[in-house]
Amino acid sequence: MRGRTLKIKGLNQENGFTLLEILIAISLLTIGLLAVASMQVMAIRGNSFSGGTTEATKLAMDRIELLMTLDYDDPDLDDTNDDGTAGLNNADAATADQSRAYTNDNGLLYNIYWNTARNSPAPDTTTIRVFVIWSERGVQRSLFLNSIIASVD
Repeated sequence: MRGRTLKIKGLNQENGFTLLEILIAISLLTIGLLAVASMQVMAIRGNSFSGGTTEATKLAMDRIELLMTLDYDDPDLDDTNDDGTAGLNNADAATADQSRAYTNDNGLLYNIYWNTARNSPAPDTTTIRVFVIWSERGVQRSLFLNSIIASVD
């Protein structure tokens, strides 16, 4: 057996990771963590938008409920600019029949406008459209709700 070396399987195998394998693993981990961080940012923005929309919906519903409790001839239900159903879509202070402002706990200003149309869609009814407009991160957002009240004698 001279001149021959005996090789035992596994004794010459290297154990551990190469530097290249470690760099690839760290790169993949970094990409995954950045994706998770991006998802978190998007979730926070989505929650903020949902919170603003929920607040606006609550304000619009509160205003509609308040207006529905008023007498049919109450001045808050008057079509002050006599624009009828054409004016229902006007959502700014200059053309609204009535308006209010509300600031929530986070400092967001909500402007609440409502327009009314007497005898619409039928005689002795009033259509009310409540708009809520607010700005969030420099973007103006709006929401509107409709309701119809009838004269009950």
